[in-house]
Amino acid sequence: MTTNYKPIGPYILLNGKYAGKALEQLMFLDYGYIIWKYKFLKYRILRAEELHEYKHLRWLIIQGQSRQSQEICPYCMKNLVSCFFVISGSYGKLKVSSNYTVCADEICHEKCIQKIQHQNERLFDFVKLPFRFSSLRSNTFGIRNFKEHQRMITKLFQIAFRIPVLRKDKLFQFFSENYDEIGKQIYLFPRV
Repeated sequence: MTTNYKPIGPYILLNGKYAGKALEQLMFLDYGYIIWKYKFLKYRILRAEELHEYKHLRWLIIQGQSRQSQEICPYCMKNLVSCFFVISGSYGKLKVSSNYTVCADEICHEKCIQKIQHQNERLFDFVKLPFRFSSLRSNTFGIRNFKEHQRMITKLFQIAFRIPVLRKDKLFQFFSENYDEIGKQIYLFPRV
């Protein structure tokens, strides 16, 4: 399913828990809400595809799956990073860092894994996630760490996408970049 919807500005919520916030801000602050709202409108509201909010949510989700990081891989120093590692250590403590970001090259992946294993003697587990907004919903190490996990990944996304402040206008510009160049067959909820 494709869309030809092109917004002219950020979508500001007028009421509810996030009144005054833009949907673009919520992509970073509460991606779970974005997905919940999209599914709620899609499956509970008759003719939801005609609603401006539904169209904007759909557009944002697609754009969030296609954003490209602006950081260079710390291992090869030439390609842009495409994924990152989340590390679970002792006592359920999570670690996310730009030191554990890599490009698509398998050699860089191996170097990063070696670095993770060398620097984290109390390592329990680690998982690789893509730089896509769907990674913000990944609850890889259990529900009790979910909010902490989301905050850490959100900070990493702000660094990787070079968005120091979550301003409505800047975020709309970020999600609007290269809109016409993106392939039209992007799945809304790809498997990670």
